[in-house]
Amino acid sequence: MRAELVLMGRRVDMARQARRRTLVVLIYAAMAALMTGMWFVDHWRATGIWIYWLAVLACRLFLGGYYRGGLVKPFSDRTLEPRRPAPLLAIGLRMYVPVDEDDGAFRNDERELAQRDHAHYLAWR
Repeated sequence: MRAELVLMGRRVDMARQARRRTLVVLIYAAMAALMTGMWFVDHWRATGIWIYWLAVLACRLFLGGYYRGGLVKPFSDRTLEPRRPAPLLAIGLRMYVPVDEDDGAFRNDERELAQRDHAHYLAWR
């Protein structure tokens, strides 16, 4: 697990469990408010797909797991290509670009794999 999250160019320390839980509660609350608001707009006929894509974006940016960003390292043990900022974004904005992780730091070690597998077992039993 990564202990730092970059939000709008600012680093946020996520090492404490209370902060990680707060982040998950905020994501769920925002999604619930969005779903409620979109229900009153058109009963999710046209806006339902937007809710899905916003949930995927939230998972990609904040949570991780199947994606490169977020707090949880990727579930697969393969090495991903180094992260490069988009040229137009880097020119137009002053933003913090995280340093690329080396091969050893990016991969899950045996302890992290065991923790992940145990948490998955407890969640689905």
